[in-house]
Amino acid sequence: MNGPLVMAVIFVMTMLIGVPIPFAAGIATVAGLLIADIPLTLMAQAAWTAFEPFPLVTIPLFILAGQLMEQGGMSEKLVNIAQKLVGSYKGGMGW
Repeated sequence: MNGPLVMAVIFVMTMLIGVPIPFAAGIATVAGLLIADIPLTLMAQAAWTAFEPFPLVTIPLFILAGQLMEQGGMSEKLVNIAQKLVGSYKGGMGW
């Protein structure tokens, strides 16, 4: 059996037993790397270089910051401050 066929079979089998898609793809990828005798450190290096450009890193960090502010109540306080500062002016808060 060749590598891509084994990867496809492993992917389908993991999907059939109820594994979520990203984890099934990861398991199939690791199995393919092991079958092809490629070191697993290569996968870690490839993942790091994919996230190395700074703009790609900032997007998930901004989402994380927004979630943290929402859960902690900081976003509501920021909106209240902005409402008090510019809310009385025409077009101040845009609502």
